[in-house]
Amino acid sequence: MAFFGESSSVWFDIDVGVNRYSVCGTMLMAFGVIALIGGVSAVKGWNLSLALAGAALGAIGDGIGGFVLGLAAVLLLFLSNEDF
Repeated sequence: MAFFGESSSVWFDIDVGVNRYSVCGTMLMAFGVIALIGGVSAVKGWNLSLALAGAALGAIGDGIGGFVLGLAAVLLLFLSNEDF
């Protein structure tokens, strides 16, 4: 219980098991799923916007190797945009 003059917040007193690692992990999993859907869209030639979103999120989500591959995917999609 905080008294007058002490700083306290209800959010720091309640432990619900959510920390920054679980939030970041959930975001990276969502990025991976969208990148996978975007990759399927690029291979099938369905939607250029979805393919670009998948390539961009793939570049964000998977470190240096993913960044290089995602950047290459974005460049290749821009070069072949008439196929969609």
